[in-house]
Amino acid sequence: MIYLLRHAERIDQSKNPKERAVWNKSPRCKTNLYDIPLSSNGILQAYSGLNKIIPKNYKGEFNYIYCSPLTRCVQTALQFQKCIQDKFGIIVLVRVEYGLALHMFKENEMYWMASNIKLVGDKFIVSKIFEFVDKYLDKDKIYKRYGAKRFDTNYKSIFTREQINSEQTYTDALASRIFTINQIAKSVDKSKLTLICAHCETCHLIYNYINRKWLSTKDAPKYAHVGGFKFGVKSNKLVFLEMIG
Repeated sequence: MIYLLRHAERIDQSKNPKERAVWNKSPRCKTNLYDIPLSSNGILQAYSGLNKIIPKNYKGEFNYIYCSPLTRCVQTALQFQKCIQDKFGIIVLVRVEYGLALHMFKENEMYWMASNIKLVGDKFIVSKIFEFVDKYLDKDKIYKRYGAKRFDTNYKSIFTREQINSEQTYTDALASRIFTINQIAKSVDKSKLTLICAHCETCHLIYNYINRKWLSTKDAPKYAHVGGFKFGVKSNKLVFLEMIG
């Protein structure tokens, strides 16, 4: 079975204004305002959230913990890892997967990155492409930041950082995320538990994809921090099992 879970609370959502201010003034916020880390509450939330989800008497085994390369998801995944180690005495390695990154695409630059677009003659020219998944989020740098022993460093991501950054439309982004989840689901040992830590948007997408109907955010399930749903694979198709959290 597979758990698709949202990351824990981001620092910009912290109830502590001082904590939010630290992020807003940080060098990382200035270089990539989308790569938001967890709040101090989020760190605790990730650990305790998984602790409540997985029963203490769970007798099965684990595959891997897959996560988006964005900092909040990596930090959440590492807390999942710590919780499992404390609870079961085993280390489940984390696999960083670029195909789980938040849905971003070049269309956004027309609206949010206007300073990068200039009129040259009769043509609008994009003078600088914003790399949403930037070099700070290279796998080797993530491994170095948190310790390589916590990751499956031999894992080859289904999509590369460059491929995700080259997505041009929302359709491209959705297709990449669906393909990634399908590939993970088909490759893992179905008798073991697999954790996927991604974004709220990914939970929304995959829930709709499995149920073959696109629900508005008003009608769709609400994904709390460290909440999501359990699914499996039957007859080579993803099957919804139950909501989590």
